[in-house]
Amino acid sequence: MKTQEIENAVFQALQKYNEMNKLYTVAEAAEYHRVSSRTMLNWIHQGKIKASSPSIGNYRISHKDLTNIK
Repeated sequence: MKTQEIENAVFQALQKYNEMNKLYTVAEAAEYHRVSSRTMLNWIHQGKIKASSPSIGNYRISHKDLTNIK
């Protein structure tokens, strides 16, 4: 394999890793699912989607949880 091919493969792997480990805001998660931010908050409060709260009133949703709605 050429050096450029290896660099491209590593770059693509890192992009996928970053995407899978991204934390989404409520607004970003709502946009992903094409619902309102209010609906996303309702889903969080109802336990339909798992979210962490680094501070009061602020939620973050992992990519894994974003794609795993109950």
